Amino acid sequence: MDNVLARTRPADTTAYVASFMRRVYNWMGLGLLVTAGVAFAISQGYPSGALWKFAADPFVHFGAFVAMIVIMLVMGRRFEAMQPSTATTLFFAIAVLMGISLSAIFIRYTGTKIFGTFLVTGAMFGAMSAYGYFTRRDLSAWGKFLMMALVGLILAMVFNLLMGAFTGAKVTWLNYVISIIGVVIFAGLTAHDTQRLKEMALEGLGDAATAHKASIFGALNLYLDFVNMFMFLLYLFGGDD
Repeated sequence: MDNVLARTRPADTTAYVASFMRRVYNWMGLGLLVTAGVAFAISQGYPSGALWKFAADPFVHFGAFVAMIVIMLVMGRRFEAMQPSTATTLFFAIAVLMGISLSAIFIRYTGTKIFGTFLVTGAMFGAMSAYGYFTRRDLSAWGKFLMMALVGLILAMVFNLLMGAFTGAKVTWLNYVISIIGVVIFAGLTAHDTQRLKEMALEGLGDAATAHKASIFGALNLYLDFVNMFMFLLYLFGGDD
């Protein structure tokens, strides 16, 4: 994305950056609302509703995950040529697919735990995003380290999943370790991504269309940070309920 951003600094830098970040947070908030709404609506059909049966199918879950990855890859590769309306549509498509993937949490966990975890996630996200926005420390090095840590985390999750599938063993302590590390990684990514978005705005985002697409991409990054942090925290607080 950085390669297509204009380098013209706006006259009122502070107001410009604040306006851009508000747009990012607004899009992110709308994405979270869509995800929560879709997940809750699907869960209301449990256990015999047609929509629930469709969403609970393992192939649908896998398909939703693959579709999200494909959409994100397309968005990244086609940023410059993509229309703002297309970027917006794809962002909300990801939010809907995520809602399908997360619909089971309303069955597995109580509403109190989900709401309480959401509040904790919001507080952590807000604190880390504020740190990324206001700190004078360069967090660029965090990005490479956290991405390497994320790859390691994914490998550990796959290993744990295969262990359970082939041996039937349930390594509870490893699940908790993975969840704690996951929270730390996505909290760090929240600060890093926020600072990166601020720096992009400081450099100038070019015309209105490019600024709109940049706000959508920024919202997607922070949305994914929030959702992943929420899921890892939910496991820590909710356990196997």
